[in-house]
Amino acid sequence: MKTEEPKELKVYREWLDEIIANGPPRYCYNCVHYGLRGKCEKFDMTPPEEFTQTANQCDEWFMEPPF
Repeated sequence: MKTEEPKELKVYREWLDEIIANGPPRYCYNCVHYGLRGKCEKFDMTPPEEFTQTANQCDEWFMEPPF
């Protein structure tokens, strides 16, 4: 009989299930429109720090598939 699954692995599986169900957290930092200098190329402006630090703020967020 197998031993109980390690706690860290359970946490990882829950996290992975969340990502699969809902996608990655939507921040400026992982959006293709967010440039290296902190400017949003979609809106041609620099978003406020509070905006960049809060998930799911922008309806125009887009992330390229990793393949």
